[in-house]
Amino acid sequence: MDEQEIQCFLAVADTHSFTKAAQRLYITQPAISGQIAKLERECGTKFFIREYHNVKLSRTGLALLPTFKKISANFNTLHSALNEYQADSLQELHVGVYFSEKMKPVLDSITDFGKKHPQIKLILNNYSDIAEELKKGNLDLGCDMVISNQDIKYQSLILDEFVILRGNQFLPNPDQQEISVNECKNLPLYVLKYEGNDGGMKLMRKKILGKKIKNQVVGFNSLNTLLLNLRFNNAFTLLPMAILPDSLEGLRPLKIKHPSFETKFEVGWGYHPSELKKKSTKASAIQEFLHFFKHQDILNFRI
Repeated sequence: MDEQEIQCFLAVADTHSFTKAAQRLYITQPAISGQIAKLERECGTKFFIREYHNVKLSRTGLALLPTFKKISANFNTLHSALNEYQADSLQELHVGVYFSEKMKPVLDSITDFGKKHPQIKLILNNYSDIAEELKKGNLDLGCDMVISNQDIKYQSLILDEFVILRGNQFLPNPDQQEISVNECKNLPLYVLKYEGNDGGMKLMRKKILGKKIKNQVVGFNSLNTLLLNLRFNNAFTLLPMAILPDSLEGLRPLKIKHPSFETKFEVGWGYHPSELKKKSTKASAIQEFLHFFKHQDILNFRI
């Protein structure tokens, strides 16, 4: 016997009707009849006497009514205890990831993880300097550039690449696919103001451009504003492909010709290794998250 059979028994005993019991439990009348018949077969006895327009308990049903009520109460107590345990054991993970159209496969995988692990509550944040927020402890996990850092470890996820963007109308060759850093040395450099002091994006840009390139730097508060201005001004920006929107009307992403520094880089989940050494629910949640993404195939995002 199971909980649903007992609930059906008690509903029929209380209402003296299969129809009214079905309405109370929000199921169909045949479903109620099926559950009662199953319970009677399992116990080898009849619990109800069916009369015209009325159902009443048999002598056996009347004798077992108090016992079934106690069993139902015990089920309710069990559910309450489980709910309290799940509420107490719910683990929050603060996850940082930069949001963009191209990051949709990663965001979809995060959603899938949340569905498969309801005991872990994911709180997504869009910090600009994820490495810094990981160091401060504001994030438990962060999808960021894989950079050499003694405090943070990374599990690689995807491969990205820096490209130079310029307005189409300012390119001498409409079919141009590559550009060198030297071709941009006299142009204003557009950057995002919220990149952070030591963010990987800023560090990579400095290495790619080199010390000899000293451009006028113009900062913008949003990516959309930066791209809009780039369409109408003879300037350039140097950004990873992953943060660019799918539609780049009036703009051309150009591979960097003969770069002095590697323009491709890995993006992965950063985390504090010290956190995993702790015997805590948070450590278990982080390990579950990393294990889940280790087996995710997001290769279609690799450039």
